[in-house]
Amino acid sequence: VGTFDTALDAEFTKRVPNQRPEMCPRSNAKIEGGLNGAYRLGMKVLCVGDGDMSFALAVAGQVFDKNASGEGSVVATSYEDQATLQKVYPNFEETLKSLRSYGGVKVGYKVDATNLHASFPDGLANTTFQRICWNFPCTAISRGQDGQNAAMEETRTCAAFPLEGAGSQFEFKGKIVFDRCNLPPYVPRKALDRKSFPCHDACDYVFGWSGGGSNSSIPEAGAGADDDDDDDMEPEKIVKVTTKMLERVRAIHLRNQVGAERKKHERTTRKGGQRKKRQRTK
Repeated sequence: VGTFDTALDAEFTKRVPNQRPEMCPRSNAKIEGGLNGAYRLGMKVLCVGDGDMSFALAVAGQVFDKNASGEGSVVATSYEDQATLQKVYPNFEETLKSLRSYGGVKVGYKVDATNLHASFPDGLANTTFQRICWNFPCTAISRGQDGQNAAMEETRTCAAFPLEGAGSQFEFKGKIVFDRCNLPPYVPRKALDRKSFPCHDACDYVFGWSGGGSNSSIPEAGAGADDDDDDDMEPEKIVKVTTKMLERVRAIHLRNQVGAERKKHERTTRKGGQRKKRQRTK
């Protein structure tokens, strides 16, 4: 269905300003685990390429229940060593403490996602996972310079390397709109930089075992329904994105922005009138 790249929508980008992820009003909402169809209670999940470990912490909130119990497990890994992460991310130790409060979590450093066999933590080499997540993959690059257009091809090659190593066992299943607000307290960070970056048009590219249906083990709501019938949505399952849905979301953003511009104009007009009144008084 069309494109998720809002940069191609001239009217939208002109009227709606870009924002940091933490500025989204939904970031302050209290969202319980289990609302993201990609992860469920009791799953065994491997996270590679994490930075401040907030993504792994968000996944742990989906895998374990409120009492930090359950049959699941999370292995959180980073390409950097622990000392580097402590230096770059001010809240790293607090995040690490929260992550380790879940009994089924293990943390590994200096793990290369393109060479897991040689860099994986000791004792976990033969572990089986139901999900392997590389969130916003990038090459090992200078501080804050990841995701640049010039390095896009290199990043694609880097991200494809683990899949190529699996031979014909994996196949592309589809894309899922990445909703960061369903994964609190995750904040996307640039490589070796505490700064965040916008991810409103990001997607998860899903690969699974060859065969076994088009959606692998990811639950999809409304299977077989009409493409434009998105009124009956099940919050705990993946909902197919339709043209109607995208048009509705776009219209809401534009309407909200028009209202914000009108209020700003009214405040400016009132301030101008008050200044003129004071000047006449003097």
